[in-house]
Amino acid sequence: MIRKIFVILLFSVIMLNATIDQTYVQHITRDGSSTITKTDDISLFSSMLGGSEALINIDNACKTDEDLACKFDIQEKIIELTSDFEPGSQYKFEVNYGIPFIEYKLTIKKIPTERFSSQLDNILMKANVIESPGKSVKDIELEAGDAEIIDYMRLLGMTMSYQITMPGEIYSTSSGVVVSDTDKNSATFDILDRIERAEYVTIKSRELNLGYLTIIAMAIVLFGLAWSFINAKNKGNKKRRK
Repeated sequence: MIRKIFVILLFSVIMLNATIDQTYVQHITRDGSSTITKTDDISLFSSMLGGSEALINIDNACKTDEDLACKFDIQEKIIELTSDFEPGSQYKFEVNYGIPFIEYKLTIKKIPTERFSSQLDNILMKANVIESPGKSVKDIELEAGDAEIIDYMRLLGMTMSYQITMPGEIYSTSSGVVVSDTDKNSATFDILDRIERAEYVTIKSRELNLGYLTIIAMAIVLFGLAWSFINAKNKGNKKRRK
């Protein structure tokens, strides 16, 4: 069945000279909570959804219902879906408070396709494009690996990229993860490549532990003041003895 679906999609891509592009952008905060925005190019499927009328309805739904958490570019046929996440089954986040750095470690285990698929269904129902949710889509498990599906995806010209913005400057990543030249807090990886490797993604970053450094600086200052006071007092006592 999966092969038949991919054959149909491949034929559509060839006929329309189209591509299937998906981008995930995740912003991690210092407590590990995050926001992920998924960008989908739905131009290939726009006619299947019901043509221009359906696109207008999707645009109106995103503009009028904030709970849908979406933006739609009706001209480019690109939809953005946003959702909040916490560490758990999708990713693990660790913090180590040391001196002089606070170090952060992010391990991405799954791509949250299930939640975004459900979110898109809600948008399409709100836009009266579909009457009920479609079949549930499972999260992509990076360690599972599936060479056959990857081959089909590449034949379709499908691209899936994932960008992460960390708290602090990134200093270590899994192989295949590219740190931005302009923003050292940001890195990107190819999801298809990661599935092919059947490996989790690990990213480490760090920033100066200003809280601890401030406490240490204050302690040094207080020690200096105390030492000066004791020194001055001892000198005063010596003069009185003379």
